[in-house]
Amino acid sequence: MNANEENRQVGTDTHAAYISRRPAWADRVTIGSEAIDYAWTAPTWPESIEPDGETCPVEVIITREDMLYVNDEGVVLDPGPERIFLLDTNLDVENARLLAQAILECCDRINSTLAVDQ
Repeated sequence: MNANEENRQVGTDTHAAYISRRPAWADRVTIGSEAIDYAWTAPTWPESIEPDGETCPVEVIITREDMLYVNDEGVVLDPGPERIFLLDTNLDVENARLLAQAILECCDRINSTLAVDQ
């Protein structure tokens, strides 16, 4: 048995290919049988107003799911897009920026009308 084969068998081959690298933004990785999930939760938690008037914290999370498929040639990795998860809604990065922009526009409009009302 040659050295490379022996290294692979004991898991010390330093030239093994990565199936998927953790994105720099992720701080959590969950490996399942069909996917690898990456996530990071923003430290700022806005609050949502419930129909009864109560508030609850809202996590804003970056997520990416890389799907794993097995075919006749081996394992195929299908990297998913990075998404912003908010209130059970998945937004891609572009639309998350639009959401943030729309929220700021609403806040700016409220603030500008308060100045006029005073």
